[in-house]
This record gives sequence, structure tokens and C-alpha cells, in this order.
Amino acid sequence: MFRLITALLALTLLMAAGPAQRQPTPASPPSSAADADAAATAQKSQATLEKNQKAGEARDKAWDIKMKSTLGSVCRGC
Repeated sequence: MFRLITALLALTLLMAAGPAQRQPTPASPPSSAADADAAATAQKSQATLEKNQKAGEARDKAWDIKMKSTLGSVCRGC
């Protein structure tokens, strides 16, 4: 039993003492062309987000109207 515990402890210590991972190096500063591309991408993503949000609201409104007409004939409330 003592040998098993010693072997497991030694194995654990060897695994814990593995090589340290390399630290990331700072990236070079972005150029002005990259800034322009980032700004254009941000505008496109914002426009897409707004478009998707409006489409979702319209879809929700249509669903609510459909459910109200369907369930309105079934239940009028308590």
C-alpha cells in the first residue's frame, strides 16, 4: 500500500512540475488600414444587427397576432 501511494505521489509531482508555458508576446500596433477595415466591419455588423432585430420583432408580432386569433376562440380568460 505504501509503495502505491509513493508511486502515485511521485507521478503527481512529476506531472505538476511540467515545463512552463510560453507567455504571449504583445502584437505590433495595428496600422491605419487595419483601423479603417475594423471601422467598416463594425458598421456592417451594426447594420446587420439592427436588420436582424427588426426582422425578429416583426416575426414576434406576427406570431403574437396568430396565437391571439387562434387561442382567442378557445379561451376568454377566467
